[in-house]
Formats: sequence, structure tokens, C-alpha cells
Amino acid sequence: MQPRVIVLSVLFVIGIVAGWGGLRAVSATRSPEEMSGVPRQDLHDVLSTVNGVPITVTGFQDRVRLQRLLVFRQALAQYAVANDTDWLDSVRNQLSFPGILGNEVLNQMEREILIEQEAARRGLVVDEAAVNRLVDEYVALSLGIPLPPALGTSPTPSPTLTPTPLVSPTPRPSPTLQAVSSTPTFTPTLILTLTMALLAAQVSATLDVAADDFFTQTSQGAHVGRGVVYEWLHAQAVQDALLEDFRREVPTEVLMVNSRHILLAFDPGSQNWGMEPTDTQRADAQARADEVMIALQNGEPFAVLTQTLSDDPGSGAQGGELGWFDPNGYVVPYRDAVLAAPVGEIVGPVETQFGFHIIQVTGREVRPLTATEIDQRVQQAFYEWLEEQYNTADIVRVDNWLDFAPDDPSVDELFREGYWIDG
Repeated sequence: MQPRVIVLSVLFVIGIVAGWGGLRAVSATRSPEEMSGVPRQDLHDVLSTVNGVPITVTGFQDRVRLQRLLVFRQALAQYAVANDTDWLDSVRNQLSFPGILGNEVLNQMEREILIEQEAARRGLVVDEAAVNRLVDEYVALSLGIPLPPALGTSPTPSPTLTPTPLVSPTPRPSPTLQAVSSTPTFTPTLILTLTMALLAAQVSATLDVAADDFFTQTSQGAHVGRGVVYEWLHAQAVQDALLEDFRREVPTEVLMVNSRHILLAFDPGSQNWGMEPTDTQRADAQARADEVMIALQNGEPFAVLTQTLSDDPGSGAQGGELGWFDPNGYVVPYRDAVLAAPVGEIVGPVETQFGFHIIQVTGREVRPLTATEIDQRVQQAFYEWLEEQYNTADIVRVDNWLDFAPDDPSVDELFREGYWIDG
């Protein structure tokens, strides 16, 4: 799995939370005094509980302060790459209303508790080294230096090339006269190995300094302690570990189907695809589909009928060919039909929300998924699980949680402290 450096930026929170969108309708809102079952502490310090685990006012406020800085840094990076002043203006407006970012942060913190609970249930342990690796990846990307394999993600071996370890173990020499010579022999491999080790040490030293600067600058810029930055990174490391565990449950191959179809739409030529048809429209489409089936049974070529009769403008010109596709990506009636139909046989009419389909499966085989496809399926499985957990968890917020959303570091401070260039 590629280093997920991007989640070290504000995209981690913005991308996920924006996808869920809006204010979540939590299970209840109560005053602090009503939040029974919270571990014994000053109840006025508790802003929300997730399955009985509290989120404190202090923890929430520190995370919002950190996120305000990260949101601004992302906008600054966008400006540097694309000179996008509109995005900067949008971020300025967002940061002017503390409740917007506050809601996103609280949503995320609540989800992090669910992630930590699941990681604990699975016996996953995230140590300091995992957090340090995240920082190294982020800093190395920022500095534009390569991350040695010993410091980052292990490379995937190529079938035609065996990677040389960072420091190769040297075999014990045989007891020959040459071996006890007083002059050491430096082979090209040994020189390369020593050079790589030296470069790795230099990179490691550079990363150590840069990582310390990262913690210092981030904590000072956000008005929080270094521990707050570490906790944020630790939460990401826990999520990464859980994602990797999800990876073990995701299949590495998938059944692919190659099919072609003739669509007789309920309302040909209309842009209202998927709308409920009238009885007349359904009957007319059914009659046209029956006529096509009769023509095919009488030997009319499938491709010719598709080009002249199909209401699918995309595949019609291609003889109805849809190509190799994961059937789970089709609407359910079409999916079920292509999974059940014998290869080569014409089946139908099959009704979907678009109309009636005459279908022919031309191929079906199991194919390995690419690394990118596996990554996508892991992400999808994880976020579907997380959304389900969040919607069913016992989440209780105090009724005035919005009052605790901080507005510092202020917009003026962020745009003034050496970051923003007028004009």
C-alpha cells in the first residue's frame, strides 16, 4: 500500500467529513449534567460521548485549533500550485465561522473513537514507530527527498529484479591466504552498499531535524502542545493499521463479465432516465422488446439490431458492447441476468429502471485485481463500515457544544504570519 501522506494534510478530515456532509443527527443532545455513565470527572468538561467514551472540551478545542492551521496550510499549498485565490477566499470565509470547522472536527473525533475501539477489538497495536513513519513520509515529501526502504514502506519485489538490502550481510570469509591479506578488497557491490548506508544515515538525520521542526512549527502555529499534534498523527496511524487489516478481508480477484445489450427505453429520446414510467410507456417498451427477441430468434444479427433499435446511445454504435465489467457495478436486475445467463445465450427482456434489455453474455472469467483496484475496494469497505458504525453508535453531545468551538488561531493571524502575500 502506498504511503498515505495525503492524510497528513487537512484532506484527511475535509475529504472524509465533507463526503458525509452536514450536521449529523446524533442520537441525542443533553446538558452536561444529564450525561450519566461518563467516567468520573468534571462533567462540564465533557462535550460528547461515543459508546461511553468521552471527548473533552479541552481535547476538542485543541483539535479545532490544529485543524484551523492545517486547513490554512492546505489552502496555501493549493495557492502555490494553482494560484487559486478563490480557494483561499473560501477558506478565509470558512475559518470566519468557527462552528463549521468545529462540527467537522467533532464528527471526526467521534469516528476516531469508533476506529480505535475496532482496532482494539482486533488486537491491533500502534506504537510510536508507526507515528514516526507517518511524520517521515510527510517530511520527506515536503523536502523532495526519497524515503529509504528501511525508513518507509517496503518496496514490492519485482519478478525480474531482486532489490539489494540497505546493508547487505557480509558472509564470513573462507580461511584462505587471500582472506587474511592485510589489504581489504572493496568490490563494487560493497562500495554501493556502504554508499547507500551513508546516504540513508544522512537522510535519516535530515528527517529527524525536519520532523522536530514540523512538530514545533505546527504546535506553535496552532497554539497547542506537541502532544496534540502527536495524538492527531496517532489517530491516523490507528486508521492506517485498521485499513491494512481490512485489506486482508478484501478479495484480490473478481469475476468479470463481458456482455452486450439492446435497450428499449421507457421514454426514448428523453433525458429523464430512471424515472417511473407510465403504464403506456412500459407496455410500449415491452412490446418493442418482444419484437426484438423474435427478430433475434429468426436469425437477425445482434449488432445490426442494436445499431438500428437500441435506445442506449453509448453502446448502440458499438453493437451493444459494454466490455469487461464487474457485474456488481450494474443495476441489480441487469447484474443478476448476466450472472445467471449461459455464455453465448440471449436472454430477456430484463426490466430495469431504464427500460427493457435484451442481453447476451459473451464472456465470463475471474481476473486478478490491480493494486489500485484493491486499494479502492479497501477504502470503500472501510468507509462503508465506518459509516454504519457511526450511524448506530451511542453518541451523545451536549446541547451547547457549538459554544466551545474556538476561533484561534484567528484568520488575520494565519494570513498575516508570513503566509499570505497581498495581490
